[in-house]
Amino acid sequence: MNAAVRVSDQPHVAVATPPGRSAIDADDLMIVNAARCLGELAAAGRTVCFVGIGLPSTAANLARRLYQPAPVLVYESGCIGSKPTRLPLSIGDGELAETADAVVSVPEMFAYWLQAGRIDVGFLGGAQLEGPRWSSPTWVCCNPTRSRVSW
Repeated sequence: MNAAVRVSDQPHVAVATPPGRSAIDADDLMIVNAARCLGELAAAGRTVCFVGIGLPSTAANLARRLYQPAPVLVYESGCIGSKPTRLPLSIGDGELAETADAVVSVPEMFAYWLQAGRIDVGFLGGAQLEGPRWSSPTWVCCNPTRSRVSW
C-alpha cells in the first residue's frame, strides 16, 4: 500500500493517508472550522448543539474535546449531553446512550427540546436533507453575538 504518513499532534502517533487523498482535504478543513465555530458559540453561552451524524458529529466531538465550556451534544435519538469516546456510527449507536447525561424519547426530543427552543445551534449534514425540493438550508455565522438564520 502506497500511503502518505502524516504525524498527529500526539507523540508517537502517525496516521496513514490513503492513496489519492492529500494529507488535509476539504472535509478536514470543514471539521476544524466548524469545531472552532461551536467552541466560540459555547464560550458565548450558546452551548446546546443538536448534532447530525458524520462530519457534523466529528466537528462537534472535536469541539467538545478542545473547548471549555464544552458544547453539550444532543442527538436526534434522544441522547442529551453525550460524551462518546469514539465517533458514533449512527444516531442509534449505543455509545451515545451509554455516555449521555440523559436519554429521552424521540417524541420528547422534538416536542420539548427542539420545538421548545432549548437548542442553541443545530449542525446537520447532507444526510439530514431530503433533497432540493424539501431541504431548508440554514446558515449560521460564527459571530456568537450576531448569529443569523436564513431559510
